[in-house]
Amino acid sequence: MIPYYREVEHLEDFPLYLKNSYGLNDLHYVENAKIPDYFYKKYERLFKEAKLLSFLAKITSFERIPAFSYEEWDNLGFLLKKIDDVPAGFLEGNQPILLSIFDLKQLLEYYSILADSFMGFYPQYIDRLEFIMKTSSEAQNEVERYTEIKLVPQDYVKVYWPNSWYITPSNFLYNTGGKKGHKDGNFINQFMSLSYFASQRLKPAFSNGSSANEKANEFLDRGYVSQEDFKNYSNLAYSFINIPTVDTERDQIRMEAFRSYYTEKTENDNTFSIEKYSEEEEEFFHGDIPVPIRSYQKNIITLVVGYLKAYHDFYHALARMNMSQREDIVSELLEFYHYDINDFLVSYCGFSKIESVLPKTITTSRLTVYSDFYHYLENGWNIHLIPPIIYNQDKDCIEQVNLDSIMVDRYLKKQEVDTEGLKGKVFVHKLHYMK
Repeated sequence: MIPYYREVEHLEDFPLYLKNSYGLNDLHYVENAKIPDYFYKKYERLFKEAKLLSFLAKITSFERIPAFSYEEWDNLGFLLKKIDDVPAGFLEGNQPILLSIFDLKQLLEYYSILADSFMGFYPQYIDRLEFIMKTSSEAQNEVERYTEIKLVPQDYVKVYWPNSWYITPSNFLYNTGGKKGHKDGNFINQFMSLSYFASQRLKPAFSNGSSANEKANEFLDRGYVSQEDFKNYSNLAYSFINIPTVDTERDQIRMEAFRSYYTEKTENDNTFSIEKYSEEEEEFFHGDIPVPIRSYQKNIITLVVGYLKAYHDFYHALARMNMSQREDIVSELLEFYHYDINDFLVSYCGFSKIESVLPKTITTSRLTVYSDFYHYLENGWNIHLIPPIIYNQDKDCIEQVNLDSIMVDRYLKKQEVDTEGLKGKVFVHKLHYMK
């Protein structure tokens, strides 16, 4: 039976309290800003002189400029790469006043980069190129003044998490993070990597994600998460509001002792590389790594633990296919989904989606729907059951559970008796996935 999470009653009100230690919010980009006409008159000479860049870009080649040393040859190759990076026709035929702000800034950046690069190869144009480089840099700064507003940075911020929630198969709340999360955190990268397995016809050999599950349990036991743990899930450049305690101060002293030791060792040993940092840290602390910056905020713990539990459940579901002897089993699985990760999480991995549009609605593929969601039905939630997709080990194939079958129908009706009279309802969708 899934615990009733009070958070689901206010899914759009899930704040985190963080510290703005990276200068975020200093600048605000104005999308609809207008460049005044006098800007183009002021830099009229620049735009005329810049035609030289187009000319030089056309004549520059290994044949036209002989390179006598490896360094000269390398520099020329680097210059030609910069020229190739400029979109075709971008330096010529453009009327700057007709360009968007984004394209104008890009044009000025190309002016500066190319002028600087050409100076080493065309000394006869040095004065004109220096003018272009210097003036284009000034013009870029002026454009930024029109398009960016400096704000007073906030020391502390209240960040609301998106209404993008699931309940994991192991009964934890999981939020994908939306734009605030990493692609690893919402499983986009992992899901898309399945297409590589399918295209290469690779036999499944998925990890079961047990290490993530162990880590989540560790966080629950100790009651806090570290700054690094949060960064692995979130895409935000914010840090924790660290509340000093005896434990954090002790860990801070231990961490400073290690940094002094590490600095001294790297200075006296040229073979001691940065790659060995984690290994040395583990050995120095005998596995008890200090956590001087940590958070006890309930919402932060919910997000990080939920992600780790989701990670475990995601790979645990994939690992079921490890018993398959077929090279095309992953391809057969993907045929059911047409690369829709939401359906994949719900019907194959066993996640339950808390809908963001329909109020008090959950979509699941759990056949134990009535007993699992008893508390939600009790509180007026509607549960939509869709057919699970499973790996059938006996047949070595991917198949959809038939909710029309007598056995499944009887099983569901037996559960339904126990929920009669509750506010919510279960809607069984006996749809069929189109492969």
